[in-house]
Amino acid sequence: SAFVSNAEAFALVSGRRSDQNLCFTSPLAEALVVERLLGMLGRSPEVEILGLYAADNMVRCECPGCRQQDPSTTWWSFFQRLCAGIRRVHPQLKFVGGAYQDYMALPRVDLRGAEFIEYCQLDRCYVHAPASGCPLNRHSWSELGRWQQTGTPMGIYGYEFDCFAWKDLYFTPFFTTLATSLQAYRQAGLKAVFPEIYVNPRPGDPSGRWEGLHNRLGFYL
Repeated sequence: SAFVSNAEAFALVSGRRSDQNLCFTSPLAEALVVERLLGMLGRSPEVEILGLYAADNMVRCECPGCRQQDPSTTWWSFFQRLCAGIRRVHPQLKFVGGAYQDYMALPRVDLRGAEFIEYCQLDRCYVHAPASGCPLNRHSWSELGRWQQTGTPMGIYGYEFDCFAWKDLYFTPFFTTLATSLQAYRQAGLKAVFPEIYVNPRPGDPSGRWEGLHNRLGFYL
């Protein structure tokens, strides 16, 4: 495996390498990722936009290089180097990424060359409208605004379809939430909206599975 043969490309955690994340300041990690993505793009020449996302966990490399900067700046610097490496072979390719977990903090990196960055709104309240007086939403909207002020094209990764409960609320009236969110996002000039949802329903009665809530777009729209 890549971890066995290239352990130094992976995160250093408590003095040991972990296969749960990469070392974002490792030239070897950068080379391995670029090589793998170029191989994928060679097999899929129709790709026009490529999403680059960090692992969905809280494992962070503790090597001296990664600790010199905040986690967000470290990740987004790595993101920029990956884009540059791939653009040398695919100059027309567009790139998107996700501002998520530690990487939601505004980094000290110029990301204006991205097609857009998805701001993952785990910091918002979905009961109230995005640009409302809700304290959570004031903070979330303010942080999104700080990203926009840098000139970075921004989008939203939202949790409208799984914000109320993980199970059982198949008939939650969340269409108002969707409508007020989309209105606010359009007025803010956002480039894209990605609700966390499965849009390819599996066979069977959706009300018998917790995915039924996620699948409502597929059935009703």
